[in-house]
Amino acid sequence: RLAAASHAKDGGGADPTSLLLVGAVSLPIMSATLYSADGAGLVSFEMGGIHASVKQRAVSGLGLHVSVASLALTDLSTPWPQLRQLLKSDLAGGKAAFAMAAETEPLLSDAALQLSAEMQPMRLLLNPRFLSSLLSFLQLPPSQWAAAMELERVSSSIVRSFVGAIRSYGVEVWRSRPVHVGIVLSSPTIAWMEPPPLVAAGALPPLEMLLVQVGELVLESDESDEPLPKLRSISQVASLAEAAATPLGSEPVEPEQQDEQVFTIR
Repeated sequence: RLAAASHAKDGGGADPTSLLLVGAVSLPIMSATLYSADGAGLVSFEMGGIHASVKQRAVSGLGLHVSVASLALTDLSTPWPQLRQLLKSDLAGGKAAFAMAAETEPLLSDAALQLSAEMQPMRLLLNPRFLSSLLSFLQLPPSQWAAAMELERVSSSIVRSFVGAIRSYGVEVWRSRPVHVGIVLSSPTIAWMEPPPLVAAGALPPLEMLLVQVGELVLESDESDEPLPKLRSISQVASLAEAAATPLGSEPVEPEQQDEQVFTIR
């Protein structure tokens, strides 16, 4: 689903909170599967409920919001059904598995960029046999080394030029102004297991496993004495004061849920 709309302001000076362009893209599901040379499935990666929106103010400021409702990684090569789910998002309260919001020239702030991201609890299973199969799949045969080196040379030049252009733009436009960043990783669980048997004969035998459970990880800048406003949708605000404090690019939020937002950047 693709949607776009534009808003213009008549008369004199433009309202700094009015939107010049709004665009949104939604995909119910996106998946990718890797197959080995013999046609057998190796791994499948799936993202569900993908939504991206872009908003631009009439005066200045560009906002981007991206969210993914669910993430899943499935091992198609293992003979053990219990070990096929390698990555799964543990969703709670209808939250997206991953959400990111970025805004340039945020209102009521001296920052050049405001960036926030949050990852909901995930369960990751590391199977040594799967990792070995994946590395073998990614390894190039000797006959392709020359082409790979040429591709790396060309792509490295393009990346350096792109990064240099972004750096020059940032120095010229942002002029050493602060960048406010907030990143939250909520309780990821990582399990590293011993290699399982190659053949599924009977029940899966007990396997030794190293389990790592990490609490909430928070990374945030501390450039401002006052906390920045929580991410809310411009379409939900009712007054100019609220609109001035609302970052661009966030998803619509029901009024009764506005106090439960999880993104607060300092």
